[in-house]
Amino acid sequence: MKIIAKSIPFLFLLTISGLYAREIPISSQQRFNEIIPQHGLVIAMFYKKHSYYRKKTVQIREIKRIFRGLSREQKYRDAGIAFFSVNVRQGDFSQLLSDWGIKRLPAFVLIENGEPVTENGKTVQVRGFVKEGRLESFISDYWEL
Repeated sequence: MKIIAKSIPFLFLLTISGLYAREIPISSQQRFNEIIPQHGLVIAMFYKKHSYYRKKTVQIREIKRIFRGLSREQKYRDAGIAFFSVNVRQGDFSQLLSDWGIKRLPAFVLIENGEPVTENGKTVQVRGFVKEGRLESFISDYWEL
């Protein structure tokens, strides 16, 4: 009986984190290839974590905070949009970045049924350290919520 009682707070924590933590980190190309096709609509944030540039580290932290905040918004959850953060420094994503035309980080890419959303043959993306409103308009420009 003690084992069950001790595990209840842990189970509660798992339930709460499952309800609110919608941003999913991906650290390898293999994991990316496995998990992306399982979701219909995805917004992926590709970034490179810098440990040696303080300014860049602070900017990455801020953009991740904004991204995580959007992932928790009810309208995106209702639309079934999954949010993935991809630290390209942790795995070899060079081929994917090249194939999708991602040249500058951070970059935000919309993915539908495992493929990037394209316009005129180019991957639709927003690059750089953008504000929350810009990311919201980027999503709503391509997907009705």
